[in-house]
Amino acid sequence: MNWEKLNEREKRMVLIGGLAAFVLLYLFAFLLPTLEDIHKQKHKIPLRQIEASDIQKQLNLLYSYPKTREYSGDYLAELETLSEAIGVKEKMTYRPLGEDKKEAELKLDDMSCEEFVRFLYGLKKAGIPIKQLNMQDFEGDNLWNIKITLGG
Repeated sequence: MNWEKLNEREKRMVLIGGLAAFVLLYLFAFLLPTLEDIHKQKHKIPLRQIEASDIQKQLNLLYSYPKTREYSGDYLAELETLSEAIGVKEKMTYRPLGEDKKEAELKLDDMSCEEFVRFLYGLKKAGIPIKQLNMQDFEGDNLWNIKITLGG
């Protein structure tokens, strides 16, 4: 089929058909899946807000307890004991920071919220100061990757 051989009406029909095909392709290939993903994420927001609220309540309760003792030792022994008691030793990696080893970086992978709160309570109870805390849930499966800087 040659474009020049088509009359004006046929050219207009081909252009309208091509535009309609493009709009339908865009709608079904890009717009609808995106809107569906947005809809799914909107349903997760209230659940995440409830989880965040629960964690905040537990943290507030945790920090309302008085400090049991000042910590003045190597963190590793205390952390190993604590992680074994909670059952998360295989999820923990530890790295001392600085030459005086007064600070340490602790990474905990794939921890549930309950395990993390129990671990955090154990740190607080042991008197280990927390300098920085970073939590991330990459897959949305409620298993957290946590990085804690210990020390004062």
